[in-house]
Amino acid sequence: MRVKLCVHAGLSVGLSKENIICLAAACELIHNASLIHDDIQDRDEFRRGKKTVWAVYGQNVAICTGDLFLSAAYLSISNFDRPEFIGKLIQKIHQRIALVINGQSADIALKDKLLNDIVLYEQVVIAKSGALIGLPLELCLISAQMTEWLPKTASVVEPFSIGYQIFDDLKDLKDDMASDSKQRSLNAILVLEQLHDCEDPTKMARQLARKKFKQAAINANSLPNNLGHQFAELALYMADQI
Repeated sequence: MRVKLCVHAGLSVGLSKENIICLAAACELIHNASLIHDDIQDRDEFRRGKKTVWAVYGQNVAICTGDLFLSAAYLSISNFDRPEFIGKLIQKIHQRIALVINGQSADIALKDKLLNDIVLYEQVVIAKSGALIGLPLELCLISAQMTEWLPKTASVVEPFSIGYQIFDDLKDLKDDMASDSKQRSLNAILVLEQLHDCEDPTKMARQLARKKFKQAAINANSLPNNLGHQFAELALYMADQI
């Protein structure tokens, strides 16, 4: 998903094929590094229907693999053919990785807690998931010297990331509930269950996700150069799927 978003955004603002590959590869490497480390912390043995790295090779190998992916992301950026932009790209990447870590730390701190604050849930999701979803757009805007549009990307990424996480929560509800072997995870449906005025938390979660996806699509279509078209299409597709 992130590669497709980066390719579309890069072409929209006139970046070269080679530079788009540098940015897209960096985004995908960082995302997969975060998944490898996340699986260790959550003790998840499967992802996308396959055994996770730590489950197959052990925790030590998985930590090193995630670290290697992060380092490879910076290597990819080093191949960007306009050296004057590399420093700004690395700064943005660091900002987003730091935000992901902040969100992940909050997510871990909230495990096994009966959270009844949907706003706090959204804040955690925006940090944990939204930071890397929006990174492809941000890197392309920096590379095209269109940084005045960077604040606008938040209006696309934040609602999309909330909808996307709720979509994932609906699929993972049974696994996210407390069990003997695993902590209770942060899940929108479990949060909504704690609200006194919520009679059907699953229905409410679906409605909230659709609203967020549609909001993201509207805002994506307001970005220049048709930059957000791929984002808008994806958001509307997800809204239909949920």
